[in-house]
Amino acid sequence: MQRSHITVWQGISITAMFILGSPAVMGAANEAGADSCLGVVIGLLLAVPAVLVYARIKRLRPGEDMYGALIWAFGRVVGKVLAALITWYALHLGALTLHSFTRFIGATALPQTPQAVTALMVGAVAVWAVKSGQNTLGRWSTVFFLAVACTLAATLVLAIPYYDAGNLLPAAYGGAAPLLAGGTTAFATFAEVVVLLFALSSFKEGASPYSALIGGVAAGGLALFLLSLRDTLILGGETLGKRYYPSYTAVRVISFGDFFQRFEIIVGGVFLLCGLLKTAVCLMAAARGIARLFDIKDHKKIAAPTALLMAVLSVMLFNSPTEMPDWMGIYKYYAFSFQVLIPLAVWIAAEVRSRRGGAGDTGA
Repeated sequence: MQRSHITVWQGISITAMFILGSPAVMGAANEAGADSCLGVVIGLLLAVPAVLVYARIKRLRPGEDMYGALIWAFGRVVGKVLAALITWYALHLGALTLHSFTRFIGATALPQTPQAVTALMVGAVAVWAVKSGQNTLGRWSTVFFLAVACTLAATLVLAIPYYDAGNLLPAAYGGAAPLLAGGTTAFATFAEVVVLLFALSSFKEGASPYSALIGGVAAGGLALFLLSLRDTLILGGETLGKRYYPSYTAVRVISFGDFFQRFEIIVGGVFLLCGLLKTAVCLMAAARGIARLFDIKDHKKIAAPTALLMAVLSVMLFNSPTEMPDWMGIYKYYAFSFQVLIPLAVWIAAEVRSRRGGAGDTGA
């Protein structure tokens, strides 16, 4: 089977769109209120060391996904136990993203359509993306990331008449606690890119995983910062924290004369693109993990049943829209072991193994 490779620009595009998957309409660091954009900056700074670890692991094992690195570093038994945990995380994160996706579609466009039907439709598209391969996903993300960037830039400019600089003042009025809460939430959003290590198997020869991951996180962080700044300037910190979809609410006020209105439709489209890519990446990671656990050679053969499992889980996760925000307050603590502890252990073990046996590329 021909191996596909990801270029640096494709890696940057996938990473940035993956980060924007849910915050594109739900916002980021909303606990910080009017200081949400500062919370994004804090989260980004906290995430940089973790992303450097992810990139280092990829540099040490350049030709395989991280499931292979787990087994190589810890042996078959312990490696498969850790692989099972990460597979669950990828499946759960995909289900959370799919739930956000389908709830948003139901609330804004298809209120009479059952959530399960929407989840199955989105899951079917994600299956097609997985079966098409990571190279197709990379090319697709490259094109649509430009569309996402242009849309964000357009809404930033068109919203200028609706900005109220007073919504940013006084800075850090609530003290350090809201900023820290918002920053750790943003960190969890950025650190979700660890799933990319399990979904993508290899970069193109000469392509640096550092450039792809750090560049993607920086691009995604800049987009989240500008998005949070725009929403705060329009809505204010108090309103921002009370809305399920603050970004969608913020752009509803934008109009350009009597002809260009309803810009929230465009924002909904951006969320659709980013959410679909994030779901597809999580599905690819989960399918690779299940294939590794059961010694199935081609993960694409189990993409459809894995997507069905993800869709069912997404429908069962929450009974009402109010439950998900409560869970997201817990999520950052739940995700810490998958985003930090396991990758840190893999990195240390991989460094030791590579120095003892000379396996992998040990260059920085």
